Amino acid sequence: MACLDERAGLYWALRGAESVREYLATKDDRADEETLTELILREILQKVLRFPADAVFEQLSRDGSKPDFTPIDLVAHPFVLDSKNSSVDLAHHEKQIRRYIDERSLTYGVLFNLREIRVYKAKTTGHDEELSFPLLPLWGYARQEALDSEDVLERFERFCGTFSWRKLGLAAKIGEIRNRPSWFERLSHGDVVEVDVEYVVERLRRLARMLQDDAGAQVEDLDRTLGYSDLRARRVLGELRSLAQDIAPGTKPESLPDTVDAWRHGDGLVGRVWRQYLLRVAYLTLARILLYRSWEDVAFVDEYLYDGGFGMWLDRHNQDVRKVLNEAFLHGGQEYRWLFGPDNNYDWYRPSDAALVELLYALVPVPLGRLDADVLGSLYESYADEIDRDRRGQFFTPRPVVRFMLDRAGFRGPDGVFRVQGDTRHPLQVLDFATGSGGFLVEAARRVIDVAAADPGDVKALHEGLAAVVKGFVGGEISPFPYYLTEINLLLQVSRLLGALRQATGRRESAIPALGVLHVDSLASKRKTNLQSLDGLSPEHRHDEGEIVASDEFDLVPLDGEKQETWRSRMWQDGGFDLVVGNPPYVGESNNKPLFDLLRALDAWKGIYRGKTDYLYYFLLLALDKLRPGGRLCVIVPAGWMNAGAAGFLRERLARELTIEELFLFGSYRSASAASAACCC
Repeated sequence: MACLDERAGLYWALRGAESVREYLATKDDRADEETLTELILREILQKVLRFPADAVFEQLSRDGSKPDFTPIDLVAHPFVLDSKNSSVDLAHHEKQIRRYIDERSLTYGVLFNLREIRVYKAKTTGHDEELSFPLLPLWGYARQEALDSEDVLERFERFCGTFSWRKLGLAAKIGEIRNRPSWFERLSHGDVVEVDVEYVVERLRRLARMLQDDAGAQVEDLDRTLGYSDLRARRVLGELRSLAQDIAPGTKPESLPDTVDAWRHGDGLVGRVWRQYLLRVAYLTLARILLYRSWEDVAFVDEYLYDGGFGMWLDRHNQDVRKVLNEAFLHGGQEYRWLFGPDNNYDWYRPSDAALVELLYALVPVPLGRLDADVLGSLYESYADEIDRDRRGQFFTPRPVVRFMLDRAGFRGPDGVFRVQGDTRHPLQVLDFATGSGGFLVEAARRVIDVAAADPGDVKALHEGLAAVVKGFVGGEISPFPYYLTEINLLLQVSRLLGALRQATGRRESAIPALGVLHVDSLASKRKTNLQSLDGLSPEHRHDEGEIVASDEFDLVPLDGEKQETWRSRMWQDGGFDLVVGNPPYVGESNNKPLFDLLRALDAWKGIYRGKTDYLYYFLLLALDKLRPGGRLCVIVPAGWMNAGAAGFLRERLARELTIEELFLFGSYRSASAASAACCC
């Protein structure tokens, strides 16, 4: 038991003891979980159970809401481990460890307090005597002391055999995907399972890196795709050039490569841009698979990636996993073509068999139909950290801040998330003019769905909830990558309603209507009312009828039909929104000339634009146009707007047209930047 001896210095520092035996014999009720037992449990995991350091996810929380150690592979290792103070009776924590087991649908939970290891098995009571054991007898045995009972050694060996690290091969992983019972069936039968969002985000980060490497090894598929279409080649080149400006503002366009092949083989900035593009490809491939699996979990679509359907389709396609994924994406496009169609810069990539199996296998233990948080936002935060997000003003807003702001805006509870007329609930019109990854709309959707699905058998209420999201929420995002994440993030929430409707009606709903999320510059929705429409002018030259104009560079999804109608009839119109909420980009003009050039080019802002201002000022002015009388504005802004000289014109108009009801200073909280504030009007 070398793991116990390696901390001899701590025994002395904490209690003046020279060995673990003396340490445990010394009466001392001071907490030592953080200073000792967690460290030793980590050593046991790595040196006794042979877990590589990167095979365990640590959540050393102090509030008892998370286990300390969770294996990354919860299929091969269906258990969690939690350390406690050496002075506590582990029996007092049985309820807690069983909650971890049940919430994650695991087989075992392990408690450790330096005195003993206790194992708790799902659907039983008390600890498992066959797998639990005291540590001191084993420590003495390692020093040639006689064991009082050989049973202790046998239990230790059984424990190691059950909980030691193991790595499954490709065939075994395919077998696990084939044979796992349906999450839809399990949840329908009353299984109470929660999603550990932090664990899922960490798992997805690792999978995205794996897919990034995999995509880099399959660029011949990209070459083949671009070889058939000059337009696609121009779009990919446009995206690469845009990424270069994100990473290194001010880069001269003429210094950048003019072929995709040159980007792929470049170094320095060019190489970094290429890797970042591949990461986008990886993230968005992962997100689409995540979405389809969530639809499977609520029985909205046929099963291809999990449950019984995976094995059936794998056999039909002669064990070709990529063909199974193509089938899933084909059917996904029938349900929501804006995401699963080929009209984007990323659809050329399909994971290799090994990477795809690893991905599907990693998602096996996660009930994605229960996902109710901005998981993709956390992924986007790590992605944005790798580019110059300060320059673009793109900041991830933590979920507690989003919840706080929607609370202050009154968007909560049955009477706050709908407009109630008689016995019918109608959508409230909600606008987020710079969605990022969609955190505000995701949380707002969660609240709507929690109310609408309070009675899972109330079909009318479920349809009201679906209408509130589809017909009530509008989001604009100028950057293509976070726009795509917003669309998927919101669809993940809608999955919960689709599943509830499926169970309530006994049939699957028809294809999902287009969500009101648009890849647009929201500032372009400002109307210039003193110009009249002239027949024959192209859309970009008209000022009384808005229409989205597709970009030749890298629009991700077809901006047509229902998406155009959302722009024309809702975002383009003034005075229609009950709530404008979000975290608008705030950046100065000095290092963001291209961004401000776009603003100055919009006719509607001429005469309003001021030099040396912050980009966010114009979003706040836009909000004034979009709010209906009596509507509310709740945004995160830097505190400096309240006294900045260049913000005088903004303060004057806000004071004239709005009443500031609340202003909260966040100080150094990492919601957006140091010295930020939430303002509700």
